[in-house]
Amino acid sequence: MSPNPSLTPKQDQVLALIASGFNATTAAEHAGVHRNTIAYWLRSPEFREALEHARGEKEILYWDQAEVLAAEAIHKLRALADDPQSPATVRLRATLAMLDHAQRFLPDTCAIINAPAAPAEDENEEKRETVHKNAQKTERSEDHPLAPAREARPKPGRNDLCPCGSGIKFKRCCLGKTPLPAANAA
Repeated sequence: MSPNPSLTPKQDQVLALIASGFNATTAAEHAGVHRNTIAYWLRSPEFREALEHARGEKEILYWDQAEVLAAEAIHKLRALADDPQSPATVRLRATLAMLDHAQRFLPDTCAIINAPAAPAEDENEEKRETVHKNAQKTERSEDHPLAPAREARPKPGRNDLCPCGSGIKFKRCCLGKTPLPAANAA
């Protein structure tokens, strides 16, 4: 970063620290100024412009670091996937992670790697109905075939009167206790 001639050496130092990855408070500590001094400097349009430039450089620095870390991660994942001593699940997960990473960089117009063919809509509908019917098996009363299996009673609040009829608050009476079979039958 080239020093701005209208800024003081301390301001240039703070901006250089920010551009190298420090936040404003830490940069102020390292430069030997108070963080409120930076807030005062922000009133100057030159300093604000230089700070935006420093933050842009910091963003570029982070992107560069992210690219290096991603390359190292891919290298280690590839080594795991190729290592015959690694468990099969670890090798599979490493391979899937590399594929996921590769797919993020493909343009939207490219075909997805190993995309399963979508079944016809009629097959999906039949499968959904079958699964839904099996998952919803409950006993119904004979006189009301569409009624729910058990009555939907509102759950008592902690400070409501206890449904057992004791006349005291639910939190002091039956909260946390196992309900009796007689209460379930009623």
